[in-house]
Amino acid sequence: MFSFFKKRKSLKTQNDESKCETEKTTNKNNDFSQNEWVTIYFEVLNKILDKYQLNNFLPYKDLRIKDYVKNYKISENSWKYQRHHVDEIFISGAELMLDKEKYNNGLSLIVSFEEHCFLHYLIVLSDLTNPNHGMLMQISLEQWDAIIRKQCYFFNVKYIEDWVKNLTI
Repeated sequence: MFSFFKKRKSLKTQNDESKCETEKTTNKNNDFSQNEWVTIYFEVLNKILDKYQLNNFLPYKDLRIKDYVKNYKISENSWKYQRHHVDEIFISGAELMLDKEKYNNGLSLIVSFEEHCFLHYLIVLSDLTNPNHGMLMQISLEQWDAIIRKQCYFFNVKYIEDWVKNLTI
């Protein structure tokens, strides 16, 4: 179906039941079940896993894009396929980078650039992390918004006109 993905090499994986266990175990002292954007975020993550016929999230350090897809640059600052840390809904990428062990071992998945933009839109709407503007290092706000609109349609998620009010720096 997705012939652009290479046959998977043997990687250490978690069992299938852990597909979205991160949602339950991350920040277990906090109740995020009432935040609709967190719920939508994990639904979208599962759809992306299914789309690319992936069984689980993998530790960032073990997830090599070239094992799955031929990657290429789409702009000076961006690659078509990228790795996304699942926990970025709860902890900003900037904070995550400060803890190398957490960064390297954090559960991740491969996403297209467009899917990555969309996931970060959901992160912004969840209003749980600060800062949350990291996508602006790769793309302008206008371009990000145009991609989000298309991805909202594709994933059947409501587009929020004033989503940028939740952007933090």
